[in-house]
Amino acid sequence: MAPQGGLKLCSFNIRNSDADDGPNSWAHRAETLVKLLRKLDADIFGLQEVLQDQLDLILDALPSYVSVGIGRIDGACEGEFAPILFRTDPVTLTDYEWFWLSETPEIPASKSWDTACERICTRCDFTFKGRPFRVYNTHLDHISQLARHKSVELILSRNDDRPTVVMGDFNALPADPPIQAMLKAGFEDSLRNRSQSTFHAWGTEEYGQIDYIFARGIALEHSWVVTDELDGRNASDHYPVLATLAVKTGSDCEPQ
Repeated sequence: MAPQGGLKLCSFNIRNSDADDGPNSWAHRAETLVKLLRKLDADIFGLQEVLQDQLDLILDALPSYVSVGIGRIDGACEGEFAPILFRTDPVTLTDYEWFWLSETPEIPASKSWDTACERICTRCDFTFKGRPFRVYNTHLDHISQLARHKSVELILSRNDDRPTVVMGDFNALPADPPIQAMLKAGFEDSLRNRSQSTFHAWGTEEYGQIDYIFARGIALEHSWVVTDELDGRNASDHYPVLATLAVKTGSDCEPQ
């Protein structure tokens, strides 16, 4: 549980288990990934590139968490998930949905805007000590900048005025149009140090910040990127991004 009565959130692309990464393939790092998730100890995780076998392993190893999300290919178990994992203490789930990042978001596996593959977004509505807030988790396209920008516009168009967090792998640097669209919409980037890299390609490249936790209507207390190795290895080709949110409590509180 985060300090000062807030909530700790984590966005983390865990790298899918189908990838042939040699010594960094899933079979060699699954235990390390689970250890890292336990160490991060977030109240809410937004994970990306999660396949069904990885999700099953994580939920078995972390039984205090509940998952919301589906596979992006068939709307069930096939393809990558962008799941939201959360503890039922301290938050309460009140509503949820998932939708595809396309011109027909309710149609499973739909694609638009020259996207390289299916992309999906998961949305959960929570309360924390009587205070409602919303969380989106997503993974934007890695090829089409148009798709990234249109995907952000779609997410924003489906949101309302409640306190909101949008997190995920945006595959975009801070100066790129999708990130600027988030800032223009009133969201704050939790990472104020824009020189911090979140993608490292197994230690071969510090590409820059492409993973984000944005917040609007919620004050950000702390944020950081975890670059530590465990068991002498990286758990993924991305670093996890964490943020502590100062969520006011009580139904009579005004948004921050």
